[in-house]
Amino acid sequence: MSIEKQEDGSKDSGPEIKVRQRGAQKDSKKGGIDLGSMLGDMSINISLKAEDKKVLQSAFKDMSDKMEYRWIVTQRIMIVGLTLATLAQVANWIMMFNS
Repeated sequence: MSIEKQEDGSKDSGPEIKVRQRGAQKDSKKGGIDLGSMLGDMSINISLKAEDKKVLQSAFKDMSDKMEYRWIVTQRIMIVGLTLATLAQVANWIMMFNS
């Protein structure tokens, strides 16, 4: 950054630098919209029949069981892949040292 003399003889050190403390909140929200202040103390209550609640709970339980099964299968596939990659590297080292 260069310091230039202005016509009146004073030095111009460039643009003014503003300093703000860490953690200081900005005045405006992203996009300029603050839904929290617009909605206030609004709340939503959902009431279901006992039958519907049981149906939803069983559906969530089924989805949870499927996700858990798929996650276990994914972990096993990853373990097999890592094991094969490790064996391939060890075989490569053995072939290099035997040559």
